[in-house]
Amino acid sequence: MTSVSQGLKAGLAAGAIYAAIIGLLHLGTLLGCNASQISYIAARIPPSSNVSASEIFYGTDIVYLPMVYGVLTLIFGVIFGLVFGLVYSRLPGSTSKAKGLSLGVAVFLIVAFVGPGFLEEYTCGGSLLPYLTFALSVPAALAFGYLLGTFYDSFGRLERQETEERKEPEHWSDAFRKRTPQDTHDEKTLSTK
Repeated sequence: MTSVSQGLKAGLAAGAIYAAIIGLLHLGTLLGCNASQISYIAARIPPSSNVSASEIFYGTDIVYLPMVYGVLTLIFGVIFGLVFGLVYSRLPGSTSKAKGLSLGVAVFLIVAFVGPGFLEEYTCGGSLLPYLTFALSVPAALAFGYLLGTFYDSFGRLERQETEERKEPEHWSDAFRKRTPQDTHDEKTLSTK
């Protein structure tokens, strides 16, 4: 149960950073393809509409779509944190960071082809910018995996420290029992001077 809660916490922390990165990538794509996106919106709104395609794009799409991608990516981060905690011992790699990187590859494949990356159609007028965003999501997913492993270790250390603090405090006489022969020798030396 400890590794699951540790994985959830790590997934939430790493997922928040991953969500910000993915949200910014999609915001950059939208801004880079703004003319094509506005044309795409204009072709789909009724001519009798009181709102222009530009107002829709800058009023909602620029704010709403990166936020949706960010929130969905955060949810995926928590889910992958849970999976990380459950299958930690079976993942390839000798350290948490290496195990996180191996999960990062799966994160990329799932998020790109089934998750939030699959939701929206970008029209960019023949530009390769959406493909650049897709390519940049690979290192973003690997960074998520690395951060997941890092946070997993951090939350594990924190949990061990909290467990040790909850243990019964030592009795005052225990301090005398734990003395080493060197301590006794130093005291004798000081008392003879």
